[in-house]
Amino acid sequence: MKSEIATAAVKISPPATVTGMTLFGIPLPDIAIIATIVYTGLMGVHLAYKFYWDVVDRRRKESGKGVGDDNG
Repeated sequence: MKSEIATAAVKISPPATVTGMTLFGIPLPDIAIIATIVYTGLMGVHLAYKFYWDVVDRRRKESGKGVGDDNG
């Protein structure tokens, strides 16, 4: 009985692996490319956000206006 279960598991594992490697009909290499593009885009947005706030903080320090000060 145990050998029959083991034999069935061995027979089904390659198709299960191949099926698990595709997501909604998209092959794995394409998924990797899409994930890389999304990751690169998110890193670009993060870098732009960080750069923007670094510039804003530097200008606030140079002008002497602290965060939360309302002199206007």
